[in-house]
Amino acid sequence: MTKESSTPEKEDSMLDRIRERLVPEAMPVDDRGRMRMVVDSLVLHLHPTKVIASTMNWNYSWGLGGLSALLMAVLGLTGVVLQNNYTPAAPQAYLDILEINSNVWFGELVRNLHHWSANLLIVVAVLHLIRVFATGAYRPPRELNWLIGVAMLLLVVAANFTGYLLPWDQLAFWAITVGTKKIERVTTIPHLVRRELVFALAAFAVLLVFAMLVPAPLEGIANPDISPNPAKAPWYFMGLQELLLHFHPLIGAIILPGLAVIGIFLLPFFDINFNSVGIYFRSHRGRSLAILAVGIALVITPIWVLLDEFVLNWSLWLPTWNTLLSNGLIPMAVILVPLILLDEWTVKFFHADTEERVLFIATFLFTAFVVLTIIGIFFRGPGMALYWPWNMPVAAH
Repeated sequence: MTKESSTPEKEDSMLDRIRERLVPEAMPVDDRGRMRMVVDSLVLHLHPTKVIASTMNWNYSWGLGGLSALLMAVLGLTGVVLQNNYTPAAPQAYLDILEINSNVWFGELVRNLHHWSANLLIVVAVLHLIRVFATGAYRPPRELNWLIGVAMLLLVVAANFTGYLLPWDQLAFWAITVGTKKIERVTTIPHLVRRELVFALAAFAVLLVFAMLVPAPLEGIANPDISPNPAKAPWYFMGLQELLLHFHPLIGAIILPGLAVIGIFLLPFFDINFNSVGIYFRSHRGRSLAILAVGIALVITPIWVLLDEFVLNWSLWLPTWNTLLSNGLIPMAVILVPLILLDEWTVKFFHADTEERVLFIATFLFTAFVVLTIIGIFFRGPGMALYWPWNMPVAAH
């Protein structure tokens, strides 16, 4: 056999190996083969070779991890298309967005998919971390997974905010201006992957229809001389903007969010009871405490906002005090003291253990932040004053 005649065989052999790695010919019929397939696959090796059988229930994971991966893939593909038709410079960036919407084939649909996938990714990522927290799946030996997950969530929020600015419209300009047991396990293939695929297809179909029907927002080109009233941050930052309306900027923008992030990172290190891992809300008592925390937060948070808006005026009552004290540390203490008393109350009346106390406080604070976000989105109008949504004045410019 000559050298020339042997070359095609080598090329065919290489192509066959590539095809076998990327597109397997058939599903293995035994568990050993399925586990080997996961290890060898470029994509599937991200999964463990076996998963706990009970995690196959839809109401355990809700497919949130797979959905996050799907949204990342959609963002990557649509982002490449948008990048090839976009100039990162003002005012050309705005004109390029108009060009994408008008003259690029399926350009508006691609932009809508990118925009709504980015927003949905924040919701899915938050829900995924809530599910991990609620089932105690962040405990040892998975502390590092939790830390990486929280860091990734922060990166997702940051990436959303930077992408929020790219159209360089009025909304973007003024937004940046403002701020283990012997547990039964089953092979990942086909059990988990099949469920992830079904969920991903259904979710993408819903996302596609939504993107076809609801356009991504685009206001007029950015004008630094005309400020919209109210100038609001992106919806996922409205809770922080609402805090700034009630606290000194150092407290509302730095100390409180910083304490929250540090607390989230430290959760796996002081909530270490292994007996309830994988059980939603730890126990029946924990479930009751979580529901109670949601109810208390839904009542107390709006009352606190109304009192601070119309009754409490620490700066007026303490005019000679530094505003960091009168409008920062004192209001923070007024909030922290009842929170400490609530924690003591759960121990005294419910005999809550450490993990149930952590669950109660975390649920209360998260619900309160969600309420603040809703207030900022739907109840703040011109001048960031409070209005009923149905009586909201037309935004002034």
